[in-house]
Amino acid sequence: MNRRASRARQIVSNAVLATFWLLVTSSAFGDAVGTQVLLNSYDVTSTISEGQAISIALEYRISPTDETGFGGTTTHRLTSNSVTHTISGPLGGTAVTSDPDTDIVHTASTTFTILQDGDYTVSFDDAVPIYVVEVKGFDLPGTFEFNETRALSASRSVTVTNVAPTIVSALLNGTNGNITVPEGSTVTFQASSTDPGADAQTFTISGTPGGPYVSTDSATSGTRTSALSSELFADDGVFNVNFNVADDDTSVDVGRTLTVQNVGPTITSISLSGTYSPNAAIPFTASATDPGVNDVLTFSWDFDGDNVIDLVDVVGSGGSGTSAGTIPAFFFPSPPENPGFTVYNGVLTVDDGDGGVDTVNFSLTIIPEPSSFVMAGFAAVAGLLALRRRRRNA
Repeated sequence: MNRRASRARQIVSNAVLATFWLLVTSSAFGDAVGTQVLLNSYDVTSTISEGQAISIALEYRISPTDETGFGGTTTHRLTSNSVTHTISGPLGGTAVTSDPDTDIVHTASTTFTILQDGDYTVSFDDAVPIYVVEVKGFDLPGTFEFNETRALSASRSVTVTNVAPTIVSALLNGTNGNITVPEGSTVTFQASSTDPGADAQTFTISGTPGGPYVSTDSATSGTRTSALSSELFADDGVFNVNFNVADDDTSVDVGRTLTVQNVGPTITSISLSGTYSPNAAIPFTASATDPGVNDVLTFSWDFDGDNVIDLVDVVGSGGSGTSAGTIPAFFFPSPPENPGFTVYNGVLTVDDGDGGVDTVNFSLTIIPEPSSFVMAGFAAVAGLLALRRRRRNA
């Protein structure tokens, strides 16, 4: 009986000890169940300009860090020190905060650059790993280590405002400034710009007779450049050329002054000089060109060189013209009492109407009428005969 009783007491004692151990163990693990990860702060820049960086800073901690219960003491520490933030919006992405300290408090910051204006949400939803150490009390041996996780999440709104493009160059014939060219020149136009946003750029060049010139560079980074345009300036004038660059929200302008100077006409041919009879109709013709194709050319003829215009011939525009006609008979008188001839030094002037002129001189020789030659011959012969008679009589 004593052995049976002793055996029974041992079984009861073991059962009580096992029950006590389960209670202690359950109590110890129960200490960790109440652990939380508390977000102390989560700061995100609320408004920035396009191309700037969002600043992200956060701090979270374990609470409580230590627990003392019936089963002993429980200590918690972080086992991960990075949090990934998801940035959603027109051009989102991710950013990671990292803190080398894996003790109790996690403090970290990061930045993320946004290249497009719009509304964004910056958020994270993280499963934070925790390292748990259970130290048993009541003289019970054993230290238990294990990992568990706690959820942590937060979000913030961010507004990114647009930034206008910056015009890097506005070129006239490759010059980033005002230029002067002669009439009849071809001028090229080209612009370039930058933009902190991931924006395509639309270029509009206006203010010239042939414009506007519109082109788009679809690149979303670096320097954007317009198509190379050109125009022939066929008449003089001053042109205020405007270079406009636009992204998807706004635009900027730069002005340039293009001065086109007049170029005078050039007389290319004349057919008039020669020897003529005073009773003959004399044909004439002359041609001239002008780089200003819109200029009207005026031919002014002074046939006899007396500084009086004898004929004005207006030729239409087109960059060239020809004046032709006939000097009427008897315009030039017969040389009076002169068996020889008379020379007239004439002048042709061509005017483009804008102050440009060209002149050319020509000579016309008018011989006496045939009857004049005959009468002069008779007079000469009669004079010689009379002289001989006087000599004989003497």
